[in-house]
Amino acid sequence: MELETRRCRQHARHDAWPVVVTLALAALICGCRAWPWQPRLPVEPSPLAFSGPPTLEEVVQVVNANSSAVRQLQSESATVSVPGLPSLRANLLLERPRNFRLRAQVYGPELDVGSNEELFWFWAKHDPQPGVYFSRHDQFSQSRIRQQLPIDPAWVIESLGIVTLDPSSHLEGPRPLNLDRLEVRNRLPTPEGEVLKVYVIHARFGWVLEQHYYGTDGRLIASAKGSNFKYYPADHVSLPQQVQLLVPQAQLNMTIQVSGYRLNSISGDPQQLWSLPQYAGYQTVDLGAARPPPAIPAWVPPTLPYERSAGPPPRTSMRGFAFPTR
Repeated sequence: MELETRRCRQHARHDAWPVVVTLALAALICGCRAWPWQPRLPVEPSPLAFSGPPTLEEVVQVVNANSSAVRQLQSESATVSVPGLPSLRANLLLERPRNFRLRAQVYGPELDVGSNEELFWFWAKHDPQPGVYFSRHDQFSQSRIRQQLPIDPAWVIESLGIVTLDPSSHLEGPRPLNLDRLEVRNRLPTPEGEVLKVYVIHARFGWVLEQHYYGTDGRLIASAKGSNFKYYPADHVSLPQQVQLLVPQAQLNMTIQVSGYRLNSISGDPQQLWSLPQYAGYQTVDLGAARPPPAIPAWVPPTLPYERSAGPPPRTSMRGFAFPTR
């Protein structure tokens, strides 16, 4: 019996070895992080923003002071991931107010999402409908493409933790959610009706942890959840190093993660960084001018378990999100 047990264990080890090697090679080929361990470096602790329950004016001051200190961001060690697919290595650049660029790659370019003062664009190498899709900002708000993409893509800049609260707008709160969470709501009038923005803010550090945007019918338009906040003492800024973006109508569920940012200094030729890219074999497609607009290319697979409802959104969870009721 002992001899037979020993043989079984040896046989199991031999069977497992090819699996381990295969998984390791697959992780390296796909560019995902098989071993995410990194040496721990000294981290500057974030200063306390509030010594007690803050007033609305204090919340606005802390949030706006944090965002106003950020003019530019750059990370050459970012990763982009969606459920069910391996992570892609990416470069992320940002220059306020509207310049943004996210380029992901494996052995070559795979994804290019960007924005400048005039337009935004989207390109994916393996799109079943190949093209460089773009739209002008001034045409986007009135175009039919908003039926598929209900939020201005420039919102991604806010989702990275760079939020500005307008003190002259209809702000409500802060309302305590638990020991370290506050909620601030902003009701904004639009030609179509009132929309709602909900911000979840850390009660001690003033971090914007979550952002939820609801349309005039109470349905969720977009959400962003930030985590792993890092304090940059030279610029007196705290930013999330991981952000999860959710746009249900566009079937978008994406996580962006960085190991750190270079603040207020970016490298590269501005003419190339913030210009509509050209890729050989891919035509440019104007989403804003097309009548009717073509379908938005779906780089993200439609795997979101999201169902619409006729009334306001219930408080539920979706892949780590907690959606407050309207």
